[in-house]
Amino acid sequence: MSSAPFESQIVLDREIARLEHDLVILKRRRNVLSPVSRIPPELISNIFFLSLRFLQADGITPEELHPDETKQAICAVCHQWREAVFTEPKLWMEIHETPQRRGTWTLFEEI
Repeated sequence: MSSAPFESQIVLDREIARLEHDLVILKRRRNVLSPVSRIPPELISNIFFLSLRFLQADGITPEELHPDETKQAICAVCHQWREAVFTEPKLWMEIHETPQRRGTWTLFEEI
């Protein structure tokens, strides 16, 4: 049995990985051109911090707000927002324990 198809797959997988990496770089370069990218990271992290505080001030409890999930969602927007969140200690002063979703643990226990 020839190993040529397997070697060809390896070569193609490497090329795909390189192209995906290049695509990430191009998307970051494109994002830098957007107006929101001109906002300093310190200001962005302050906006995030204040928005969490305003929601809590409106009577939304941490259980309803899921602040850690909110931070994760913010981090998923773009590289600049992720950096702003990770480099701001006051956003991470509080880590909230949220009740586990029953379905997740039930599935885990079955495995």
